[in-house]
Amino acid sequence: MSCIILFNIGGEKLRRIRSIAEALEIDCALAEKRDHARPLGELIGLDMPFPAPEEAEPFSEEMLIMHELDEPTFAALLQSLRREGAPVALKAVVTEHNLYWSPAALARELSREHEAMLELLRKRREGEGAEGSAE
Repeated sequence: MSCIILFNIGGEKLRRIRSIAEALEIDCALAEKRDHARPLGELIGLDMPFPAPEEAEPFSEEMLIMHELDEPTFAALLQSLRREGAPVALKAVVTEHNLYWSPAALARELSREHEAMLELLRKRREGEGAEGSAE
């Protein structure tokens, strides 16, 4: 069953995302602080042994975890989040490689990747501006 898990999202944005998920027939769960240390595979309900939750500091960034979304649903979800004014910077798909990761560890990694991407975009913009001013 396809699902999304939301972390640190509330208010109007939560309402919008739940509405989008319902329209796309995606189960939507809101994680609690205690879930920040549990393995992703456990959070999505896989029936297999997982290690005890790690010691993890809860994180404050908004994050959206997706599981078993087919390509059209995945694309429609991302498009709808933008269109409805409910963007979430940290997004990930559950894979066989991150099943044992905690959301806290995943959020740290996604934050690093997000910052690196923003820095790359900033450098590209500065480079394009410099090229244009040379003429």
